[in-house]
Amino acid sequence: MIGQVENHEALAECRLREARIRVAGARVELWRVQEDGKALARRLGELRSQVDSWRDRAGKEPDDTHALDCLRHARRLSLGVRELECRASLHAGAEQQLARQLGRLEQFLIETEKRTAELRAREKGALAVLQRDADLVPANADRLFEAWEREVSAAEARATAFDTESGIYETDLERTEHEIELRQELAEIRRQHARNTD
Repeated sequence: MIGQVENHEALAECRLREARIRVAGARVELWRVQEDGKALARRLGELRSQVDSWRDRAGKEPDDTHALDCLRHARRLSLGVRELECRASLHAGAEQQLARQLGRLEQFLIETEKRTAELRAREKGALAVLQRDADLVPANADRLFEAWEREVSAAEARATAFDTESGIYETDLERTEHEIELRQELAEIRRQHARNTD
């Protein structure tokens, strides 16, 4: 009987060690994901600021050719903003899921520590340690990161495949329509700029 109790205690200690290692690993991973999210948010803010700066520059530029170039640059940067917004959304979802998984792991650890302490105090209850379903830890963490990695890789592939110079215009008609849109947008920016300076 003593040997069985000692064996149960050793098993419980082993599970606690495993759970602590998993919790520590999940905390580190969540911290990394959060830091990546902060860096992504900073980059997104910088890119949005650049778009505003180029649009403002277009509004102040007296020469139409230079103003339209500024506006084209702002639009190219806007594509990057949209791509980063998409990545930020995916990242936020992955971060939330990882946080939920960490919460479950921590709850599992708390419950396991409490149960182990109770069973140590009660020799007869030591057999209950083996009957517990100790594998409560979510097994889908790898699937989460694989799915996230696929999404990030696809976003990166789309971003690198886009040729900023030739990718925007495919036909003369599209080029003409784009030019008209740019001129209308430039006129609106200049009107706003003129109102703000009055």
